[in-house]
Amino acid sequence: MRGDRLFQDLREKAARGKYRPLFEHLENGLEGDEWRADFSEIERILGFALPPSARRYSAWWSNNDHRHSQARAWLAAGWRADAVDMDAETVTFRRCHAPPKRKLSPDNWSVSRAVLLRPDATFGREEIYDDRI
Repeated sequence: MRGDRLFQDLREKAARGKYRPLFEHLENGLEGDEWRADFSEIERILGFALPPSARRYSAWWSNNDHRHSQARAWLAAGWRADAVDMDAETVTFRRCHAPPKRKLSPDNWSVSRAVLLRPDATFGREEIYDDRI
């Protein structure tokens, strides 16, 4: 299914990308549903310094995997950046619990669901009805 392929592509990119150590830490190194870390702890996990924009702009911590390779790492591992405190230089990640897959129909069709699957693509209703998310 398209949603499964997109998620697998996301995982493959995260597993070979610059932020792979963070992906692996989140996927394998944590228990529980919340992790609060300071930026220096994340730098120790990564083995390199965060870019200046991570300390300057909270948008760097957005959950946009389309444009941000760092977000791919935590999203592919099943986590979301939930709260960022730029002054304290901390970020709280929360584990994502994926909703059950279900067939889309005209009653539950939503453009936002299609955008979550692939923000850069356009989908017609017929295509979405045939896929599961």
